[in-house]
Amino acid sequence: MKRYTALLLPPPSLLGELGLMRGVLPKARWARLESLHLPLRSFTLPGRHEAAALDSALEHVRWKAFDMTLREVFITPPPPHAPNPELGLEVGAAPPGPLEALQKKVENAVRSAGLPPRKSRWQPRLHLGAIPEGYLDDAVRWMQRHNLFRSLPMRVDRFFIAETWPDPEGPGAQMELAGVFSHDGRPLDLEDPLPDEDDDIYGEDGIADDDFLATLGGEGRDGEELGGTSASQGG
Repeated sequence: MKRYTALLLPPPSLLGELGLMRGVLPKARWARLESLHLPLRSFTLPGRHEAAALDSALEHVRWKAFDMTLREVFITPPPPHAPNPELGLEVGAAPPGPLEALQKKVENAVRSAGLPPRKSRWQPRLHLGAIPEGYLDDAVRWMQRHNLFRSLPMRVDRFFIAETWPDPEGPGAQMELAGVFSHDGRPLDLEDPLPDEDDDIYGEDGIADDDFLATLGGEGRDGEELGGTSASQGG
C-alpha cells in the first residue's frame, strides 16, 4: 500500500527563509528544502476504490482562504523505542484557528472515505531536521537563536496530496505531488504557481501590511505594536 499526505507547500520565497535556519549545527540532518511541507493528514490507500472515494471527498472540502505565517521553533522528542533516537527540529505555524479548521475538514473527508481516524493530536508544524538525542544542548542553542523567527506570510488557498516515502539520505520524507484542491472548488493544475509576494497582503515595498500583522499581534512597519492576539503554539 502506498502512503500519502495531505499537505501545505511553502512558496519559493519562504523556502529561502527556511534555508537560512539550516546553519551550523553539529550532527544535525536537514530535510531537503524541496520536500519541506506542513502535513495536514497522512494515510495509506489500500486500493483504487478507496482512492476514488477519497478524491471525491476532498473535492468537496471548502474553506475561506487565509494567510499563514511560520513562527517559532520547537524541539520534539524522538518516537518511543526508536533504534537511533533523534530530536526533531520544527517550525510552528499561525494563526491556529483557520489551520485547525482546515485540518478538521480534511480529517472529516478522510473518514468519510472510509479510512481510519487519526490516532494522535494534530499540531501545525513543519519538520526542518533532526539531531541525535545526545546533542540536546546544541539543539537548545539552535532554538534560542531562532525562536523569534517569523516568516513572510503565505496564502493558504489550496492543499496538495502527495505520495510520500522515507528519505534515505536525511530526515523527513521525499514526495511526489499527486493532486491539488482549491479552497473554492475551482480546478487547479499542479503546475499552477503558489501565491507569493505579489499577493494583496503585501504593500508596494514587499512588506506585509499592518492589517495582516495586527492579526498576529506583531509590529507595524514603523515598529509600533499592533493589536491582535498572539498565535504562538505550545509544544
